[in-house]
Amino acid sequence: MGTPRLIIRTDSHVVAGQIGKSFQARHPELAKYLSAFRKAEGHFKGISVLSIPCFEIADADALAKAAANNESLPTHVLYEVLRGSAAQDDVDPNAAPAPVMTITTTLDWRGPIIDVLGTDERSVSVDLIDEAKGQAAQNLDSYIATTKAWFNTKLVPRSFAPGDMVLRCALNPRKLQNKWEGPFVVTQASARGAYRLADLDGTSLPHPWNAEALKKYYV
Repeated sequence: MGTPRLIIRTDSHVVAGQIGKSFQARHPELAKYLSAFRKAEGHFKGISVLSIPCFEIADADALAKAAANNESLPTHVLYEVLRGSAAQDDVDPNAAPAPVMTITTTLDWRGPIIDVLGTDERSVSVDLIDEAKGQAAQNLDSYIATTKAWFNTKLVPRSFAPGDMVLRCALNPRKLQNKWEGPFVVTQASARGAYRLADLDGTSLPHPWNAEALKKYYV
């Protein structure tokens, strides 16, 4: 089959630039790793560097963080413990390359959550919430209008003229007390349905009364 071609996927523009020879490694530690890579790249037919977004390597980041924190890794993940730096100066450039192993991961329940946090799916969900809020507001307005129309059909319009005798609704009546007081005489009527009243002795009441709190008095 021959020597394989190496494809490197990284979310670091610095690493991609150094491997692709467009950037220069100035930090001594990075220079060591880059030197070790230059020695090993001769074992491959070719090398391709792909720069990918962070959210597409969430699984790799999770494994790296777990390894850095000495956390236990899933049983299906193959790993190698390095004693010392991977970029050692005494690496034999003629040594045979290490065997390439394929790591197969199973589906993780956190996958959908990572997709939502790292992609536009969350913004789509927010748009759906705003749409649902707008629909709920329209439904509420329709319900209020329907209820108001039904209530208005049950109302009996009341109008009085000056000189009419009326009863007024009692204020805070007790259990056995009559709910209506009077009679009173309408002395003044306004276009807005408010009426000025006076008792039978001609004493005017201090404030006007709405038509809904009055009813006709029949002698």
